[in-house]
Amino acid sequence: MGSKKVLLVFPGEMFLPIATRKWPLNESLLALYSYLRAHGVDRVEVVDLTLEPIRFPTSAEDLPRFETDCEQILAALDFDVAAISSFSTYSFQSAMLLGRICRRIRPDSTIVVGGWHALTHASDFATAEGIFDLVVIGYGERVLLSIARGEFSRNGGETRILKAGGPLPGEHPWLDYAFADYEVACRSRYGDRIASLESLTVSISRGCPYECDFCANSQLDQRRWEVAKVEETIELLARAAGAFPRLRCIYFSEALFGMSKRWRREFLKRLPGGLPGMDFMLITRSDILDEEDVRLFRTNRVFVVLGMESLSTRMLEVMNKTRDPAGYIERARALVADLGRHGVPHEVFLILDHPGETVETMDETLARASEFLGEGSAVSAFRYIHLPQFALRYPGYRERFRTEFRGRLDWWREPRSVDLRSIQDSYVPSKEEGESFEAARERFAGKVRFLESSYARFERKKSVEDAIEEVHS
Repeated sequence: MGSKKVLLVFPGEMFLPIATRKWPLNESLLALYSYLRAHGVDRVEVVDLTLEPIRFPTSAEDLPRFETDCEQILAALDFDVAAISSFSTYSFQSAMLLGRICRRIRPDSTIVVGGWHALTHASDFATAEGIFDLVVIGYGERVLLSIARGEFSRNGGETRILKAGGPLPGEHPWLDYAFADYEVACRSRYGDRIASLESLTVSISRGCPYECDFCANSQLDQRRWEVAKVEETIELLARAAGAFPRLRCIYFSEALFGMSKRWRREFLKRLPGGLPGMDFMLITRSDILDEEDVRLFRTNRVFVVLGMESLSTRMLEVMNKTRDPAGYIERARALVADLGRHGVPHEVFLILDHPGETVETMDETLARASEFLGEGSAVSAFRYIHLPQFALRYPGYRERFRTEFRGRLDWWREPRSVDLRSIQDSYVPSKEEGESFEAARERFAGKVRFLESSYARFERKKSVEDAIEEVHS
């Protein structure tokens, strides 16, 4: 008996709460597709709803129309297994809707879901309807391969929650991207989008040993940083450039690029010869880089995003970002100065309103922000949003900082338009002894409005070819 017919589905974000995704290929599906094909599963199809000619809903009233459109797309496809990516919490409602449709049109199929939301709230997918047969926590490529090979049987409508093991030592299945194969597989569905692709996200590593409080990665059991070999990575990027002739910018999507100095240096030194004229964008920690890295970034036309998270020593401790907050800030200041001197465009990324934040810590961050500005530089900030990994820690935050949240902690369960501003304003990161929620919210609201207007002045990157044309817009 051969392998089953597998459908990989990216459901998008039902109400598009942030912005339409600018990177038109979903790399998690790309990795799964390539892994299954490399291991003998010949019948694999990819559907990315964000690339389909349908209009996403803007309100709950628009859902019936959207559901009908989605059902027409899925009903035209033949599959035994549907693997749905709830990559983030914003995709949760879309994943649930697509799961219901798949169960309705293919009642005997095996329906699987995984992604970051499942990491902390897998039980959200275990409904009385029995939509999903399996919820995968963690890296799920080997689980999906077992299902495709017929090694998994349904359990009478019961949803199983499985904590998947990590990759075998030295195994990098998620890096077995085959861009040319993916291009062929999707040419009939998304040919126009793929042919015109100018920017692409690529993941070349997995895992992070740090335990930052705000990051879902800290919930993983296996957090070891692993990366593909340099020659494999160069070959991967060359295949991408060959598959997409208009490609101008490659964005390394991991939040910790190049943790190993040895790997990082070898990769950056070999990069220019393999992909001349290509621009790159990456995210990493400021405390692992030095001036030699900066010089190599300049040689390779790299836009560097530094995940600083805060410029307050107290908040860096609260976030568990570093054990030496003062030294961390000082090293980052020196690095930013080096980036400016070498003409490397860069951005310092901050999180405001994290649990434990006070008006004083925000003032501390703002006072230091100007020290991080210079040639080709920017400081940008994102307000805290109450996501699942924070919900798990909320009782501790409430006791430690008198944090308070008004409204549903599990707001993502409601099939409605997500108003991020409303969620952000329904929370205070800390209160003084005896202070009411309303009084604390008023204090923070005024400070946040001031900070947002201040950071808006810092976000326009100047010179260095306007920061590589704002990373090609």
